Amino acid sequence: MAGRPARVHGLPPARPPAELGARAPTTTKGIDVDTRTRHSEADAFFRDIALCVATYRAGGPAMVWPAGSGAVVDPYGERAPDGDAGAGRAGDDSAVLRPADPRMREMADRLGTFVGRPVRAGYWALGQGGSTAPCELEHDTVLVQLAGSCECRVAGPGPAADDVDVPAADSPAADDVGVPAADGPSAGDADPAGVRVRLRAGEALYMARPGSYALTGVHASCTLVELRLQD
Repeated sequence: MAGRPARVHGLPPARPPAELGARAPTTTKGIDVDTRTRHSEADAFFRDIALCVATYRAGGPAMVWPAGSGAVVDPYGERAPDGDAGAGRAGDDSAVLRPADPRMREMADRLGTFVGRPVRAGYWALGQGGSTAPCELEHDTVLVQLAGSCECRVAGPGPAADDVDVPAADSPAADDVGVPAADGPSAGDADPAGVRVRLRAGEALYMARPGSYALTGVHASCTLVELRLQD
């Protein structure tokens, strides 16, 4: 996924980093090339998200399959940053949004650079069968799945009228980096049903305020970072 050209719905393809990872690790003037490559990939990741935010601002939700996702999600592997203590368990919605770790705060700063707004971060760590209570969208918000997978239900004003599934990133229907989570009435119309999408590691979901979202459908422990775009 990190190596294929990325584009946002309706816009021309973005140029991916050229030949990433093709050369053996070397150093230039004391700078490790692998480190520069990871930074370049991470910039591509947040640039794609920012492009989606600019396209669907106040009209989300929209799914994003950014380029360079490996540089962002790989450090987390299959575990939460500090275990899954406090994670929601089967049959309850006791999970709480936890303070961001330093790497997540760096994610917020990078996204903020591309969207031109301060961004605040927190994260969810959910155990198998866990879920969250509905979370009010007080700010435009991006969820980035760092490990595992889960279902996100978005409710409130928006372009979606039906409870729908978004295709997996490797399906023909998911050719774009940013696509509307569903089709329906214009932004601002009442949307009691909301939309239902499944997030996998390396994928992101942009949601415009107002509204709410809830996480469920956790088959194995998962971690998501919540990035809130400040006014």
